[in-house]
Amino acid sequence: MDARVGSGEEEDEIMATKSYIDTNIWLARGVVFALIITAVIQVGISWGELMKIVHSKPMDKEEKNNFEHDAAPGEVEGVFGRFDTAELVKAYLSNRDTRPASIPKGCLKYVVQFFFFLNKYFPQLNPKPEWLTPDDLNYYANKFNKTGFSGGLNFYRCIDLNWELSAPWREAQIQVPVKFLVGNQDLAYHMPGIQDYIHNGGFKKDIPGLQEVVVIPGAAHSIHQEQADVCSAHIHDFISKF
Repeated sequence: MDARVGSGEEEDEIMATKSYIDTNIWLARGVVFALIITAVIQVGISWGELMKIVHSKPMDKEEKNNFEHDAAPGEVEGVFGRFDTAELVKAYLSNRDTRPASIPKGCLKYVVQFFFFLNKYFPQLNPKPEWLTPDDLNYYANKFNKTGFSGGLNFYRCIDLNWELSAPWREAQIQVPVKFLVGNQDLAYHMPGIQDYIHNGGFKKDIPGLQEVVVIPGAAHSIHQEQADVCSAHIHDFISKF
């Protein structure tokens, strides 16, 4: 999540950063073509969200009502604002519960309160992972304390519009060579139907260039942090083929 997006105080910085990034992207493209480089390797994370938008249908009315109730602007932020930011970030990054997240309407604050009760009196249930250093945790907490969580939440609030804007790429296939990494404890990997889609032909149909699917043991969603050396080795192995 980009903590800056959606926070009014950071709007100028965001636009300046976007302009800087856009400019450098075009400069980089110019350099690539000038050097007549014919191949580019791209590494990304959380591309599953984009695939879901491109290859899915919009939410029906009931799904949308349930979603909007818990994602109304300011509601979730208000709940999160009552609790320690570092503990919230640690909970997100250390989560190993692969059950689908389902919170009844109006119950989010009680769920978060219950979590902090368990975290305070039974810290062994949610220990800080070794790969998450105190410096990293403090960095994330300081950023979110400054900007809030609206940036990340707004992505999901905008999911219908994202689906509409992606219409030109509906059912588009990825033809270039692809290697896909996922943690076996990633919540998204355990969503209903996902493993069947990934391993039984659906994924390959949408991505004809898919060469390999690697399920990394002991890793959840942030595999590039949790298993950095393993991910780097897989990326190097893939790049070395070209």
